[in-house]
Amino acid sequence: MIVGIGCDIVDINRIRADEQRLADRILTEREQAEYNRKGKAKTTYLAGRFAAKEALIKAGQTGRIRDYEILNDADGAPHITLPGYRVWISIAHEKETAIAMVVLERERDHENQ
Repeated sequence: MIVGIGCDIVDINRIRADEQRLADRILTEREQAEYNRKGKAKTTYLAGRFAAKEALIKAGQTGRIRDYEILNDADGAPHITLPGYRVWISIAHEKETAIAMVVLERERDHENQ
């Protein structure tokens, strides 16, 4: 059962203004390691992760933005592990914009709780 949908869009130029402080505030240790390996794509990576975490919160999750970890699977697709939910996530970038969409689906085992 779908329980929430969230979407967020980020101006990548705004991320550049205070990039390292934002990275320290929103990224987990494993995300930080991935971010540091991105080279020239660091800012775009950070903007996408920020948009995705904001979209997750808009979909109905509570907590701090850094509580959520978005990593890439073996195929390079972003994924979020959230107990009790299946999370559908998409992150896209175009020129100076990053956008993310999140759909939260409650797992069957948790529907009646």
